[in-house]
Amino acid sequence: KPTAIFEKDFFEGKISKDVGDFSLPVILKNPTSKDKKYRVFISSFLGVEREVMNKAVSLTDRLRPARMMQHTVGGDGGIGAVELKSENGESVMRKEISIPAGGIWRGKLVHHIKPSMLGKQVAVKHGDLKFHVRRDTLTTSVIVWDPEDAGTQEMDYIRVKPDNSDDGNHAAPPGFPKQHRPPKGWRSEDIPLSQVGAYFVSVLHLEDRSPQSK
Repeated sequence: KPTAIFEKDFFEGKISKDVGDFSLPVILKNPTSKDKKYRVFISSFLGVEREVMNKAVSLTDRLRPARMMQHTVGGDGGIGAVELKSENGESVMRKEISIPAGGIWRGKLVHHIKPSMLGKQVAVKHGDLKFHVRRDTLTTSVIVWDPEDAGTQEMDYIRVKPDNSDDGNHAAPPGFPKQHRPPKGWRSEDIPLSQVGAYFVSVLHLEDRSPQSK
């Protein structure tokens, strides 16, 4: 059974590259009969729209075109471009969220959008095919878990492979802040595989239009 649940767990939309901070309201629920304290991990990937890559894979029956697209546009992932805040604007990225048994917590997922995130259109060739692609999609994954859940102690026999989004060793994608390794206990490798936490995904398609245009 889940230790936490997002009331709505997915959002997809188009926004201007000049919008600045783009916020989504979120409601986090504690569905259990015990008071809980949660931690959050957020990573984002900036690159080519997934449907464009899927089309290339379908046409060529190869994964290589999709990899070529991401490499050509400078697609990469990292942390810090999106953060979770409380209703009053306090970041909870390194602060545990307390929710009583059966209670809820209201907050907002803030995407720090920078104009440099949107890349220029480029051509990628594969055989006789040519694909025109662009770095224009920011995909973000949010994971909320209870570090004190009893099941977590049963993970001694599982070695979690760290996610490289928070390794602190690679250059940040365009528009992302400088990458730093999170403190121990808040890293991707600390998320228990044996626990069903709360998951939220946002997919933002960046456009050239100004925030006022429709």
